[in-house]
Amino acid sequence: MMLLDARKVPHETTIDADICVIGAGPAGITLALELERTGARVLLLESGGTGWTVRGKVLTRGENGDPVYPRLDWTRLRMFGGSSWAWKRHGLRTRPLEDLDFAPRPEVGREGWPVGSDDLAPHWDRASELCAMPARGYDTADWEGPSEPALPATSDVETVMFPVGPGDGFTRREAEIRRLQHVRCLLHATALELVTADDHQTVERAVVSSTPGRRFDVRARLYVAAAGGIENARLLLLSHRGRRSALGNEHDQLGRYFMEHPHVRTGVLVPRSASQFGAWRLYHQVVRPEGTAIGFLRLTDEALRRERLLASAWALHPSTPEMSSTGGVLTDLKSTARTHVRILPHTDERLRILARHPVRAARAVVTSRPVRRGKVPAPEYRLLGMIEQEPNPSSRVSLGTRRDHFGQPVAHLDWRLSDRDVLTIRGTQDVLASALEDAGLGTITQRYGDDDLPPILGPGFHHMGTTRMSTSPASGVVDADGRVHGLGNLYVAGSSVFPTSGFANPTLALVALTLRLAEHLRGQLGAT
Repeated sequence: MMLLDARKVPHETTIDADICVIGAGPAGITLALELERTGARVLLLESGGTGWTVRGKVLTRGENGDPVYPRLDWTRLRMFGGSSWAWKRHGLRTRPLEDLDFAPRPEVGREGWPVGSDDLAPHWDRASELCAMPARGYDTADWEGPSEPALPATSDVETVMFPVGPGDGFTRREAEIRRLQHVRCLLHATALELVTADDHQTVERAVVSSTPGRRFDVRARLYVAAAGGIENARLLLLSHRGRRSALGNEHDQLGRYFMEHPHVRTGVLVPRSASQFGAWRLYHQVVRPEGTAIGFLRLTDEALRRERLLASAWALHPSTPEMSSTGGVLTDLKSTARTHVRILPHTDERLRILARHPVRAARAVVTSRPVRRGKVPAPEYRLLGMIEQEPNPSSRVSLGTRRDHFGQPVAHLDWRLSDRDVLTIRGTQDVLASALEDAGLGTITQRYGDDDLPPILGPGFHHMGTTRMSTSPASGVVDADGRVHGLGNLYVAGSSVFPTSGFANPTLALVALTLRLAEHLRGQLGAT
């Protein structure tokens, strides 16, 4: 694979390819690796360079309609490897989607996916390999041991495992990718719009720019937008030349149903005895020669359907009463201070919490370090929930009023939570509390809605749903193959096609879906 600089491409020239892939993040890199063996000429366009640049950061700026959501330039990265660079510090936490995530759920007013878990089953192993994760290790039994038993399963609550990988599964592949024979990557190449032919049923060229005033065209048989959950929608919204509506937006579905994984810190689990606390090591972090994993609690499918709740997974963080009330607030503010920018939601609220509880805050400062190092008993757990968000058409990406330095409208994000999202948090804690108390394991206090301190909620920077899959263009943007409804040669890859989010981090699923797309594209090219 050749890494080329688009700033050296002459103005108003045309580059030909068989497949043009827009975005060199996990989805785009996966396509490049998988399409190499077709012998087709693949052109990968990356708006950034091979590392962080001021220009790349500036291009990720946008507008927020919701003051709770952080600045967009702190939620994504524009460079070769995309947002996978953000995993390097803490690693990549992965898990496949659950079968229930694909299924219709009329009890919560939710449609299913046009594909099922069986359609992704052949791709999980390869997806794990690309993410630098073991192909197995998602079952609780893979990690249990005499000193790390799982909590006894009940009819309502079970344990799920999240393996944690090294976080450089894609960035480490640069040398491998450079050896590809049929793939070229143009760096600093920003796709401005996709232009359709006179029939408006096929894309005939992509308009690309490297610097203001310098543009060139890419002509290809097939096009794939793989630029992330926000930029995929923005690119299609910008592509309306000579049309009544933007590409894929004949039914006003484009950019809607933006989903995140709301992260909420609320609730405290107090074990029945100190000995129980020491036995729950599976939920701290299990480190084995084959890898690392963390146990979470979740409600069973039966309980979710009965209680009409969305899915969620709950981590158990060893804590003390002082840390449960104010310690997490201090940790968040420390993170904000390190970056010298207000990137976290509810920063003002966090400061008010500390002002109202100065004694607890002081005790948290004293006790936080020993608790983290395991030098003193930690008699309770703070609950951290990662919540499935209800698909909500009012939660959306649109075009803003500000413009980037190419003169294009920036992305405008309205992140909207629904009443069902809030009910899921409280309802899940109620079911967890009843099940754990009935099993004699402990009690949950300070639940969502009756906390002594208000819960802190923020996003996971998981951008999903804005070009959702659907069987009909009236309810989505792409079909089951990822092809934009009404267009014969335009596809979308990545988590923007998710109709629902589930509770798992989206990377493994988006890579598996991209592998399925690569298989389809090979068929379109006539390759075996």
